[in-house]
Amino acid sequence: MGCASQAAEPNYHPVAALELHQTHLPKFQRGAEVYVVMRWSVSGSREIERLEYMARSLDRDRLLDGDQAEQLVNMAALKGSDWLGAADQVDSDRAAALQDECRTELDERFRHFVEAQQREDADRVRLMVSLLEQHLAKKREQSQELILRHEASSNPRRRSLIPAVRGRLQKENRVNEKIAELRLKTDLAPHPRFLRGVIRIS
Repeated sequence: MGCASQAAEPNYHPVAALELHQTHLPKFQRGAEVYVVMRWSVSGSREIERLEYMARSLDRDRLLDGDQAEQLVNMAALKGSDWLGAADQVDSDRAAALQDECRTELDERFRHFVEAQQREDADRVRLMVSLLEQHLAKKREQSQELILRHEASSNPRRRSLIPAVRGRLQKENRVNEKIAELRLKTDLAPHPRFLRGVIRIS
């Protein structure tokens, strides 16, 4: 069951067929549902992961919303059992088509999710870089003023402190390295993965 063309994809997972008694989900109608679960993961200035669920009925024209689909899949994972007769009782072509529709919809949602995260991430990085640059400029100004005061002093002890202050200026290069690292993180690396299957509520 499922699309053989997807078997070669690196994110492919075998289809799971589970059976769940309605007593575990009394508000759900009996029948078979195909589902797709996608793990959305993006890497940028911070790591973000979330799971998105979608399920479609094999028996009637019905789409479960995300919360219902999540409840169905999680309950089947906890309380369900293998649906051993699924191969003979399910129209595999229809199941594959519905799963593809779910996958296409989730892919589109993921694209919008990544675009929104890119905008948010870019704003966050700009703010962080701006704060670091302000901090760095203030520290440099303070260090330069301190060096000038030590150089103008006739006290040998104060003049001997000049190398130490200049050494602190060198250490501030680490802030520049941090700024460079943040700027590199403005490009998100998306990592979507998915699993799919069919669940019968009996």
